[in-house]
Amino acid sequence: MVSKGLLPGWLVSIRSLTLTTILVLGLVGTLSLIISNYQFSEAVTTTVRSGVEAMIRMAVTERSLKIHQHTLELANRIQSRADYRRYAQGVAADLGQLQLLLDEPFTRGYPNSYQIDLVKLRSYDRDLKLIAQSQQASTLPEEMPLFLRKEILDHRGSDRYKAVGGYWSEGSTPLYSVVVVTGGLKISGYLEVVVEPVFTLRQIDESTPFPISIVTLDGEDLFSSSRLQQRGGPHHSPVRFEVGEKDRPPVLEIHGHEDFEKLTASMEQTKRLVMTILLCSNVVVLLLAVILLSRLIFSPLRRIGRTLHRVKEGDLEVTFVGRGVSELDQLADMLNLMLDKIRERDHQLTQHAHALEALSSTDGLTGIANRRCFDLTLEKVWRQGQREHSPVSLLILDIDYFKKYNDHYGHQRGDDCIVKIASIISEHARRPQDLAARYGGEEFVLLLGNTAMEVAAKIASSVVTTVNAACYEHNKSLITDHVTVSVGVASVVPAEGAVATHLIADADRALYYAKSEGRNRVSCCGVDGTVTTNKSEVKG
Repeated sequence: MVSKGLLPGWLVSIRSLTLTTILVLGLVGTLSLIISNYQFSEAVTTTVRSGVEAMIRMAVTERSLKIHQHTLELANRIQSRADYRRYAQGVAADLGQLQLLLDEPFTRGYPNSYQIDLVKLRSYDRDLKLIAQSQQASTLPEEMPLFLRKEILDHRGSDRYKAVGGYWSEGSTPLYSVVVVTGGLKISGYLEVVVEPVFTLRQIDESTPFPISIVTLDGEDLFSSSRLQQRGGPHHSPVRFEVGEKDRPPVLEIHGHEDFEKLTASMEQTKRLVMTILLCSNVVVLLLAVILLSRLIFSPLRRIGRTLHRVKEGDLEVTFVGRGVSELDQLADMLNLMLDKIRERDHQLTQHAHALEALSSTDGLTGIANRRCFDLTLEKVWRQGQREHSPVSLLILDIDYFKKYNDHYGHQRGDDCIVKIASIISEHARRPQDLAARYGGEEFVLLLGNTAMEVAAKIASSVVTTVNAACYEHNKSLITDHVTVSVGVASVVPAEGAVATHLIADADRALYYAKSEGRNRVSCCGVDGTVTTNKSEVKG
């Protein structure tokens, strides 16, 4: 039996143990809260910095694509000019003219001058040796950047005709170059267009909710947002993003100046309030605070983190949800705003990708539409004809005895002949819905929407007459001493369920008939399959 005199001592011990337990729980809770608040601050800062960096990365990608696209358009515009191709053959007598041509964009202006800042134009021979460069702008080394030279030399097969480009620097000055081949299928040289990328990259400041600055790797300020002055100067620890090519040193840095001080001050105020409540509460309040902290802060933060991870993996159809303390709701709203901007940029990038795809629909030698573009346009015009019950006409044209021409004059002259004939055909595509395209080799097509057979036959006769009038020499022709063409014409009002391949087959059959009847003429295939020839087109 326990003595009654010992009972109060046991009660004191239990009370002390209870008080000690409460004190330990309070200290542990307080320490846990301190640690948790620190982790919370770090997590929020990391989340915001990750969002800022992701937005800068997306904006840089979009602007770099614009730089490449507009620079490539300028390069293709210059190298496709007949006078450039003539002067860039490396003949010493033409180098002066080539020099003037390369200076022309600086003196007369150039397309997209509000999008890119042109620095230099340089022309190289097929061995990548500099033969001429513009004199109206800054002086650069006479050799092409090594990484572009290496990429060109490493290309094989059809890759040799692809344009190359990328960031590089001359001293501390960042630059961007695009190099295209010249001379068509037979490469005769290269044209390099050098631009100053900061002119375009600084437009990122207009699309971000935070100000940016652009600096060199040496710390030289290239651009600072006017919004930085309103904030009293740049943030002491901006988000830094390096711009450059993969596996190469960067050429510049873009700094995102998000107002982290304001966010940190708000978080510090919240922490002090929570600590005051904790010290004035009992163990139950502490435990409740831990539960509430987990539900109102860490769970939403983990949810935001998971959402950010999905965005990082490419899922842009998400929404940041705070459902916690006001700071997390503000953070979720800010991240949703950033995500809206990213979606908008993603949509713009998709549009730019479609624009680049349109460039791939052009024949590299002649500059007119290629077979792929023709197939897509034919389907579109065919469906329109079915809806509107309007006629669709197709001309298939073939250069007569072209193999003999190639064998006698050589492939370079053959390419020149194809370009000249393509130019004549494209001149007859006068309406927006008309399409002149290279069908393959020496064969061309002229697609005429909402055009009857009579009009199509007159256009075909005009093409034959124009080619004859041009008198391009062809001593190996079996019918005359100059280049001629044969044309097959077909026209039909597309019926419901009919396919466009029948129109191609009829035009091809008419072409075969024109060639079998002596060439240098037009044959028309009627809707009943009857083929007739306009013999008046024969010109000797």
